[in-house]
Amino acid sequence: MLEHQEVVRLIPGPALQRFYGCGSPIPEDRENLEGLTAVDLGSGAGVDSMIAESDSGFACC
Repeated sequence: MLEHQEVVRLIPGPALQRFYGCGSPIPEDRENLEGLTAVDLGSGAGVDSMIAESDSGFACC
């Protein structure tokens, strides 16, 4: 699993420019995400979804 800063480096610049940092739903303990469901409600640039995607091993788009 990539470290948080490694994941952030993979996120496209335009998405990071629109990120307002209003809190992260990504748990600190990202090792234990098995069985959880991630839902992006579309209220932002999708940065949290990109981080969750990198942890899950699935590609969203």
